[in-house]
Amino acid sequence: MDDLINSIVEHARMSETTNTEKYPPITADVIAETEAKLGFPLPELLKRCFTEFSNGGFGPGYGVIGIGTVDHGAMGDLVEIYKQFETDDDPDWQKGMLPFCGFGCAIFSCVDCFDPDLTVYTYEYPDLNNEGIGLEDYFKRWINDEKVRDLAGAERISTEIISPFSGKKVTIYGQKKRKSENSSLLSDDENSPSDSATRPKSSNIFQRFFRRLLG
Repeated sequence: MDDLINSIVEHARMSETTNTEKYPPITADVIAETEAKLGFPLPELLKRCFTEFSNGGFGPGYGVIGIGTVDHGAMGDLVEIYKQFETDDDPDWQKGMLPFCGFGCAIFSCVDCFDPDLTVYTYEYPDLNNEGIGLEDYFKRWINDEKVRDLAGAERISTEIISPFSGKKVTIYGQKKRKSENSSLLSDDENSPSDSATRPKSSNIFQRFFRRLLG
């Protein structure tokens, strides 16, 4: 893991989109408080990056979401975003499915913190899709400038909202992965579980995101 962290640090410092200076490292005590709030341990890789390198701001998209009072965007920090997914009106969100990296428009990379393989998923309303890779491979792809989200077969979707600024209807666009009749929220890989009881489920975070962002 040391080599991977060193590579993450090196790649982040070379990346034009990285904003680690805004997010200095945090202490082990802050990590412990965060895990208590979440109700489960953070992946070791994220903990070490947070305490040894930067409290967010590195990685694909808009970067890994950090912890604490610094501004991590419209939806809050790592705990706040997870709690929004896990609210009472979203009882089906799988415990331990942690949104950890943002791409805008309520699109997140999520890691299953209860999975020994730390499998990564992409949440893009209304689907949660298994990317078929673990957390370490996720960052290795980023380091190698490879895609971390499988957009193959994605279709463009949209929803209309009323802008609080103009009072007019505006259209928000996103992408939705096409699925066959037999596909699930998990990977098409024959070794992936397909029983409905084991599948992570989506939430209505998309609507709450725009309510919070615009209103």
